[in-house]
Amino acid sequence: MRKLLIIFSSHVTLLVVFGELSLRLLGGVFDWMALIDLWLDALEANFSSQVSQLWRLAIVTSVWVIWTSRNKLLFDNEFTSIHMAITLVWCIVGESNNIGSGTMRNSLEELGILKCLNVKLKPSKAPKIVEVFWRVPPVGWLKVNTDGTTYGCLGLAGSGGIFRTSRVSLKGSFAISIGKAYTFEAGLVAVIHAIFYA
Repeated sequence: MRKLLIIFSSHVTLLVVFGELSLRLLGGVFDWMALIDLWLDALEANFSSQVSQLWRLAIVTSVWVIWTSRNKLLFDNEFTSIHMAITLVWCIVGESNNIGSGTMRNSLEELGILKCLNVKLKPSKAPKIVEVFWRVPPVGWLKVNTDGTTYGCLGLAGSGGIFRTSRVSLKGSFAISIGKAYTFEAGLVAVIHAIFYA
């Protein structure tokens, strides 16, 4: 993944990779396994859908530009400079960003990559927000609000709860440290203790 980030975020490194691909294609000694490995690395990279789409397109476009440049040189005797070819790749990648449906993740790493590519950022849409009202329990009932949380996945966990009457007065509360647990277990422990104390 680090290799992909370096290739993606550095114009100089892209120039070197592009030049290496060009030499192999133009020289006729092209290592298809290297291209397949590059493609598989792109598929396995843990990027957002927007960055993944742009990365895959950059690989395919680079191969296409190199191939057409090779054909122009062989059949039309037209030379395409590496600078012009890379500019074409960047333009195609930038334009395809407008068509793509992927969204970015909210991370500095991806922000840096997308700013380097000079493309429009596509943040994901906000989740649907559902308003929840706390209602007073019926007369004679106790209402308990419980929660459990952990510090990390399988980390230090705690649970707690608050009991309220129909007059909204505090009847009691509890907080328990339960050691290492998952978040689901912490919430379950809170419910079990709430039933026990009620």
